[in-house]
Amino acid sequence: MTSVFAWTKVLSFLIMILFVSSTAQHMELITADINVYSYNEGRNVSIKCTLNSFGVWKFFCRRECKGEDILVKTDEDTSQNGRYSVKYKQGSSKREFVTVKITQLIKSDSGQYRCGLGGPLVPERYRDFYINVTDGEFLLIYFQFNFIFIVPITIQTVSRCFTSKPPRAALRHQWQDKNSLFCVISRSGNLEVKSTPRTLCHVPQNIS
Repeated sequence: MTSVFAWTKVLSFLIMILFVSSTAQHMELITADINVYSYNEGRNVSIKCTLNSFGVWKFFCRRECKGEDILVKTDEDTSQNGRYSVKYKQGSSKREFVTVKITQLIKSDSGQYRCGLGGPLVPERYRDFYINVTDGEFLLIYFQFNFIFIVPITIQTVSRCFTSKPPRAALRHQWQDKNSLFCVISRSGNLEVKSTPRTLCHVPQNIS
């Protein structure tokens, strides 16, 4: 019985590896906690970065902001470069907001991005996130009691998907009617799946 259980875990792990390599080409590059957003092709997306510092320069780029990866860099509060734009807003309690936008998403937009603030005399502060552009079909991996389940669902947005720590065994799942998708609740708040206008999955503040 023990050997069967062990082989089941190995098989689940291999399935996960196949999934990552085939559907998330850049996911293996992400090793720290990072927000992951999945959108349908053709959508306009807007993502807000919250920063605890001030900077003259507002920037939006791919990967590590080197050379042609810099999409927008400006000392103005708003700036646009083709399909990419940046909007800056000063908040309260030393919180600054940089909202970045991409219009008419295409498959090649998938990848890692960075938005932040900086300046000649100010160290850069930034947030990294990952965008995955899909045809609408997405496979969600979730963990429960040491097993890995791969569930086909259709979603528009994935947010707060932490890649370094999967949800623990406290994960609960529920199916609604046949036309609804999937709802997953994690005690540690690791996973949240949303769609517009209907919320497909949520993580409440307190889970009993």
